[in-house]
Amino acid sequence: NTTMHMKHFFITIFFLSLFSFTSMAQSDVLSPTIVGTGSLIGISQPLKDIPAITTAEYEAMEAKAAQKLLNPKLRTREFPYAETALPKGSDNVWQKQMGKTGVASDPVVNFQGQNSPYFPPDENGTAGPNHYMQTVNTTYAIYSKTGTLLAGPTNMNQLFGSVPGASCNDGDPIILYDEMADRWMAAEFSLCQNPDRMLIAISATNDPTGSWYQYSFNMSGMPDYEKFGIWPDGYYMGTNTSNGTDIYVFEREVMLAGGTSPKMVSFDNQWRPTSIDGFMMVPPLDNDGPAAPAGSPGIFIAFNDDAIAGGTDQLWLYELDVDWTTTANSTFTRVQQIDVAPFDSNFGNNWNNIKQPNTSQELDAIPQVVMNAPQYRNFGSYQTIVCCHTVDVDATDHAGVRWYELRKTSGNWTIRQQGTYAPDAHSRWMGSIVMNGNNEIGLGYSISSTSVFPGIRYTGQTAEEYANASGIMDAPEGIIWEGTASQTGANRWGDYSLLCVDPADDETFWYTNQYAGGGQKTRIASFNIGPLGPNTNFIADNTQPCLNETVEFTDLTTGNPTSWSWSFSPNTVVYTGGTNSSSAEPQVQFTAYGNYDVTLTATNAGGSIGETKISYISVNEANANFTASPVSIVVNNPTTFTDASTCDVNTWMWDFGADANPATADTQGPHTVTYSTTGLKTVSLTVNGNATATKTDYINVIADTFVMNNSSVTTCSGTFLDPGGEANNYGNNQSYTMVFNSALPNHQIRLDFAEFNLEASTNCSNDYITIHNGKTPFAPALGKWCGNDSPGLIVSDNATGSLTVVFRSNSSINASGWMAIVSCISAVANPVALDAVEAGDAQIDLNWTKNAANDNVMLAWSADGTFGMPVAGTAYNAGESISGGGTIIYNGDAQTYNHTGLNAATTYYYKAYSVDADLNYSAGITDNATTASAPPTLSVTPESQIVSDAMGSTEFTIVSNSAWTAQSDAFWCTVTPSGNGDGTITADYAQNLTASERTAIVTITVAGLNPVEVSVIQSGALPTLVVDPTSYNVGVAAGIVEFIITSNADWSCSTTTDWVTITPSGSGIGTLYVNYEENTLASARTAEITVTVAGLNPVTVSLNQAAAEAYLAIEPLLIQVTADAGIAELLISTNTNWTVGENADWLSAPASGSGTAIIQLTYEQNQAITMRETVVTIAGSSLSADATLQQAGAEPMVSVSPENLDVMYLAGSVNFGITSNTDWT
Repeated sequence: NTTMHMKHFFITIFFLSLFSFTSMAQSDVLSPTIVGTGSLIGISQPLKDIPAITTAEYEAMEAKAAQKLLNPKLRTREFPYAETALPKGSDNVWQKQMGKTGVASDPVVNFQGQNSPYFPPDENGTAGPNHYMQTVNTTYAIYSKTGTLLAGPTNMNQLFGSVPGASCNDGDPIILYDEMADRWMAAEFSLCQNPDRMLIAISATNDPTGSWYQYSFNMSGMPDYEKFGIWPDGYYMGTNTSNGTDIYVFEREVMLAGGTSPKMVSFDNQWRPTSIDGFMMVPPLDNDGPAAPAGSPGIFIAFNDDAIAGGTDQLWLYELDVDWTTTANSTFTRVQQIDVAPFDSNFGNNWNNIKQPNTSQELDAIPQVVMNAPQYRNFGSYQTIVCCHTVDVDATDHAGVRWYELRKTSGNWTIRQQGTYAPDAHSRWMGSIVMNGNNEIGLGYSISSTSVFPGIRYTGQTAEEYANASGIMDAPEGIIWEGTASQTGANRWGDYSLLCVDPADDETFWYTNQYAGGGQKTRIASFNIGPLGPNTNFIADNTQPCLNETVEFTDLTTGNPTSWSWSFSPNTVVYTGGTNSSSAEPQVQFTAYGNYDVTLTATNAGGSIGETKISYISVNEANANFTASPVSIVVNNPTTFTDASTCDVNTWMWDFGADANPATADTQGPHTVTYSTTGLKTVSLTVNGNATATKTDYINVIADTFVMNNSSVTTCSGTFLDPGGEANNYGNNQSYTMVFNSALPNHQIRLDFAEFNLEASTNCSNDYITIHNGKTPFAPALGKWCGNDSPGLIVSDNATGSLTVVFRSNSSINASGWMAIVSCISAVANPVALDAVEAGDAQIDLNWTKNAANDNVMLAWSADGTFGMPVAGTAYNAGESISGGGTIIYNGDAQTYNHTGLNAATTYYYKAYSVDADLNYSAGITDNATTASAPPTLSVTPESQIVSDAMGSTEFTIVSNSAWTAQSDAFWCTVTPSGNGDGTITADYAQNLTASERTAIVTITVAGLNPVEVSVIQSGALPTLVVDPTSYNVGVAAGIVEFIITSNADWSCSTTTDWVTITPSGSGIGTLYVNYEENTLASARTAEITVTVAGLNPVTVSLNQAAAEAYLAIEPLLIQVTADAGIAELLISTNTNWTVGENADWLSAPASGSGTAIIQLTYEQNQAITMRETVVTIAGSSLSADATLQQAGAEPMVSVSPENLDVMYLAGSVNFGITSNTDWT
């Protein structure tokens, strides 16, 4: 292998050096030919809700396909330069041996895709994170990644709703996943109107089964064979259009948002490669993985064949640089012409190219275009392109797939590797190639030869080989479909296929292609490349075993596993039957209840791969399951449900779905159920109260009108019509056989022809019906009818209870046909009579007459007159129910029964069935009776219910034999409005938000009796009190503020402040209004208000009022007084506190005061003859004022005392006292 790889590497290097010449000359730049906008009609309904195509619609497609079997526009292929074209001999990069890296791997999943009646089917499909969507001519379908069909197949044009052009379904569909936006893009052309149109739809979310935005764009010329590529700034498209524009880009950003007018720019490609037959399409690259660098122009690619146009074999690259702001500035040009290894695309001058076994019909190789879809990837430090086309490797019409990888690090694109994959004598074509995020390349294709039927295969290049750039597909070839048939009658094959990379892991490849087999069929598969471990998988024969029940596991691993390792979590298991954890298919018992994860690790030459199925085994006390027979029934006809639950089951609760009769059941069954409406019915069964099995859309209920066709109908009711239905005659050359089976066991079908008109003829040799007594047309014929000779009433008489009707018409005359009523009759005769007679207010007496066979009678009753049909072979006992309605009250050979313990004035319905020794039942006869009325009674207990303040409900018990009504007198308490007989009154009461107890009186009334009153007494809630806010700050001006009081009780308010007035009291939620006076003082002041609720601490809030601006003035400023002692007054005008300052000892004044005041200045007598004065200072709030007090001097005075003094003769001295207020001498 090492030598072979080196040889391949050398050859590749040689040809790369020989053929990797790149023309650097850029062609002229083109401006747009057409700039337009698309039409958004709206958003589709979810695709999962659009019905799949009907048989009639598919037959119409087949008729249309037959008319378009061959394309009349195809022309002869011409190769004018074939003599000089290279290669001369075999393909120079031909890979002649299959890859041998690892072992061939089977597909991961491989399931059937859609069928198409068209030649070709145009199959393509793509994977998203959770779905796979496939389109073919002319339908779409959506699958889970395991192959479950989730939507469709549905006509492709339904995806586009009512956009212009969507009325026709013309084909060439395309589907791509927009990985950068996590959306889906679908397209189809429309050719039924003028102009031709391109229809495009964008999914509104990443769920393709949901809604889509629907667009229509007018085309210039027929947009044949359109191919799309997703690019960051647009959806790019190339078309096979020779008489108009063929290069397009659509405004992706607007379309992803569901915008109304996305722009479109298109060009007429002047460098379209020369076509060999008028067919040429230049496809755009599709951006997988990370987005191309911002601002990168969209890229298109094509090849030039030197045998067609001369020159050399080349790849041509084009760039479309779109300007969505000014679309006229957009440009398109050919930027590179890259020489490649010479190739030969000459398969002759027609479209018959690829051979098949056992037929001379050959298939179209489509060798003239790059195949769908050339891929672009951005790996950061480098960018890649991979693409492929079909070539003839040895000039013998031996097809191989030529593929290329181009790389760009900076500057221009260059060929990094190229090869032609044709490893044996078989032809391979219809290729599609992509690279994943691991640098692994996948290649899918068709295969065929004279010895191999057309099939589907794949190969690839591993990451290790990719690093060598060898041009070798080293992965062994894998098989998706081994062909078993050739296509005859048409050469068109596929037209295109599609390989894509799974965006969920950027590793797995998904491929779809066609094969032949009774029409054009398709497969969908996924695979991986590289040295692969096994594709591990397994199943168990029972995933819901009972405790200690043996479960057998079957290994489904592909890829030739050689060893196995099983594990269970939890590991409470026992291996049995001689198996163990290393067995390929162990036998296991689970010894504990619960869910078990099961892991199988399988090993092969490629390694070990584990598969874990979470909660795969569920061991429960009981497992719910059931079956029904039949699951497709006629409306109002029965089906029987049978319990199939396992383990220890002791209770059952059935829900039979919409419009079922009965709707539910609570016994094991079996249960016979009918449905009153058509449609799909979902049924569930819950056992043991916690294990539920639900079968969605399990029962299909069809209408009871049967138009003659090739089918079998199980019914006991309905209308049978000729093939023309109600409104039309039957047609010519019609041949139908229809079987009618009884829907009831041991019953016979009856056809009662009310109208009959066929073409009359001798011996009914032209148009006729025959009716056969059995399930096949080989059963004995009951007759043959035509003209107006009606069959009348026909009743089967055979073990199956069936009739078979055969209708034939010739090629000439037709008529209005027939109408017959379908019904069933029992083989067991009904009782002759049944009488129900009232026998008081609590009893009804029943008597009956047996049938002629003296069969026993089973008697059932029902409250509403609904009865089911007893199940043949089932013995019923008194008290058991009949599925569908009715409770057994008697079963035996008597002829009377007294039904007791009944309600007065009530109607009871009865049905009597004859039952033979084999437990077959007749259809039954009915009667009813009404019990007598009883005197009314009424008692209600208890007399009162005491409840808490919380919201809730309470009940009163009614014992009565009559209808009653109940009414509450309180808005907060509502009660059951009425009832009949014994019952319960439910009183629903609201939460008591108040702190006060309250009472609701409930009055119960029965006609003819005094009303009875009971009461609901509800406690008050604990008192609450919240005052908001807790304080206000206001200015000096007078005003009002509001405090919000939230309480559930009465409250009162108080204050000791005289400058505010307040709301004195209130109740519940209310407002405390506080009016305050102007503050004229220069000091701030606060008023406190106390809110009180009984039982709670008072809440005190405050009002803080700002101080006024201070002022101070005194009057007079000068006070003059006499010398006598006295009092002077001084007027102080101020709004603040003040102090008095003075320093005269003969004057006294108040020390301080507040606000405006008159103060007294007390002064003493001035005994001096001189005036004296002092300054009195009034100060407050940084203000002061001075007043001067001046006191006049006293009048001068002098007195000497004593006036006379007698002295002795002796010398001496005496003193006279002088009193004076002035100087004296």
